[in-house]
Amino acid sequence: VSPSRRGFSPVRMPRQSSRPTLPQARSMGVHMATMQQAASVKSQLAELCEIQAQIQEQIAIGAAAVSEEVSLSEEKLKGVELVRNALRLKLQEHKQYDESRSEVLQ
Repeated sequence: VSPSRRGFSPVRMPRQSSRPTLPQARSMGVHMATMQQAASVKSQLAELCEIQAQIQEQIAIGAAAVSEEVSLSEEKLKGVELVRNALRLKLQEHKQYDESRSEVLQ
């Protein structure tokens, strides 16, 4: 006994087309374009992160080099000050010697 003979009418399902409707096609197209853009942005972001890491590494290298140069310059400055002080002492010794000589000569 078929369902139609017992008083049931068969439910007619609309025939499914293999092609999407125009709004569905537009929606899928927008979705695909959005997904491609998202992938592109994600890729660009990854590149920017890599570039940022390289820049930070170069800054760290540069900062270390500058720090080393400053340390060397400070050491040179200390050396120059020591030499200047030694020359000042020698100059004072010579002045005192000259003064004592001139006193003796007078």
